[in-house]
Amino acid sequence: TWQDTYNRCCELKYMTDAPIIPHIAINNKDECELCFIIEKYLKNNFVEFFVIRGDRHYVDESKWLNYGTELINFIRERYPGVNIKSSIYPDYHKESITPEIDIFWLEKKCQLGVSELISQICLNKSAFSYIKRELGSKITITPSMMPLLNFKFIDYFLKSNSIDYPLWIQKKIRENNSTSHREIGIHITRFLIADYLKNENRLHFFTLNNSKIISEIFNNWNQ
Repeated sequence: TWQDTYNRCCELKYMTDAPIIPHIAINNKDECELCFIIEKYLKNNFVEFFVIRGDRHYVDESKWLNYGTELINFIRERYPGVNIKSSIYPDYHKESITPEIDIFWLEKKCQLGVSELISQICLNKSAFSYIKRELGSKITITPSMMPLLNFKFIDYFLKSNSIDYPLWIQKKIRENNSTSHREIGIHITRFLIADYLKNENRLHFFTLNNSKIISEIFNNWNQ
């Protein structure tokens, strides 16, 4: 729930000097609820938000907010001092009819003053490079990665979000027995992270709330 996110963000804010950036998602909320949530954050000196539609939102044209750009515009008009980051799919959003339409809405986010676009997980570096070229230098675009360990989950997640699953990774997993999947997964994850960081100075990493795996991936980093 948003209350859980709010409480955790407040805990983290007082535990660390690192900037904490809460998610703000529509997820079928009305105007009053969204304003209430945002203002609670503002009262606790949160000045940046990651703004998205949300996976739990059901599009209904009778609702007053249905898309991420609408929520971004809503926040920008009411809270002009807030720094807004938002999302991008390097493989193009699964609901976009054409790549041109997807680019149109990404440019709309730029026009609304979004400071950074953080990608969904992208295993295809060329897709990320191409969409960066399409948008030019208008905005910072940050790639994302997650631990590649539970391959049944990875397969489901990528298919449900229309994200490319490179064949070389699938073959690498299939050719090794299940007992070595963890080791192979960590090896591939490290390779993909290092490959992105050759040209990028930022990386968004989904921890999946698993500190042990994060330690395994990043401790004794020799890339």
